[in-house]
Amino acid sequence: MFGSPKEGGGAKKRMEGFKDGTTVFRVIPPFGACEESGTYRAYVSVEFGYLNSAGFNRPFLSPRVKNYKTGMVETESEAYLRRTKLNAEKDAVTKEIKDLEAAKKPIPKELEAKKKTLVDMCKKYNSKNKHIINAIYLDGTIGAIEMPATVWKQMKPIIDERKAQGKHPVAVENGLFFKVVRSGADLDTIYQLSVYTEPVKIGEKTYQDEKTHTITPDMFDKIKAEAWDLSNLYPTVTPEQEYRIVHEGAKAVDEILGGAEKKKADAPKAEEKAEPAKEAAKETPKAAETKVETKVEEKVEIKAEEKAQAIETTATTKFNDGDDGEVQGDEIKLPTPGSLSEEDQFLKDMGL
Repeated sequence: MFGSPKEGGGAKKRMEGFKDGTTVFRVIPPFGACEESGTYRAYVSVEFGYLNSAGFNRPFLSPRVKNYKTGMVETESEAYLRRTKLNAEKDAVTKEIKDLEAAKKPIPKELEAKKKTLVDMCKKYNSKNKHIINAIYLDGTIGAIEMPATVWKQMKPIIDERKAQGKHPVAVENGLFFKVVRSGADLDTIYQLSVYTEPVKIGEKTYQDEKTHTITPDMFDKIKAEAWDLSNLYPTVTPEQEYRIVHEGAKAVDEILGGAEKKKADAPKAEEKAEPAKEAAKETPKAAETKVETKVEEKVEIKAEEKAQAIETTATTKFNDGDDGEVQGDEIKLPTPGSLSEEDQFLKDMGL
């Protein structure tokens, strides 16, 4: 519909989650590399915490595959196993300290130091499952939105209902605006989604009417320049490559995901310098809590203003009750070549 998306250069692209208060947006229909499949939403499971030799984060898509019908893991992930073991060890050390406190016994400094190291590592070696859409905001700006699973679970029934009525809310013409209100904080954060309406005065009476939006040809270039290619958000790795990244560190990261160059176009926050963890209280959710993933086939009818006929495509979409936890990271001092850092030595001692 819009042609191939531009790679690199041009306008700076925006990707963010919902902020406190109200966000109003419409979903951008499939374009570029996603036009043929009809995909307007991507679900990704991303591994964080692995830095290249220049100290930049290089997130990648998890290669873990689980058959949710049988419950069997068909392809295991070394990063997942590392996070699982780190979280289990952290929980065990935390319990040991609480037991000592309850018995009013002294807590060894080594045990406190071990807990701190484990908490920091569980924040650094984190994963994030998220739904990503391209959106046009009410003010006309464009960007990608990282949606928590709770928002998608509220949006999908509305989309299904409107599709059944013959009006796809993500279509080029008369696309629907949604409103998300975010409140609370941390684990008590609440997202409420609804169809956005505006007051319309007819005669002496005022009514609330749904606000719709049509993407006109003069907007195509802006969308292609500022929206994201949902088919290529993060690098993919094989289980063998992931094993090397986990166990060989920066050397393997450089070879597989890229080395000392500062930035790569169109990689969402993929190579930003690792920042110190914000709050120790925001500990990483247990990696062992695997979420259920389901495939859904959607027929998306999209009608461009410049085309007389409707374009019908089949969209294969995935939805998942993903982890909405915030990704944390720690600044790491790179070890002297040929030596092990304190972190690497700690992981080696744990068999990780």
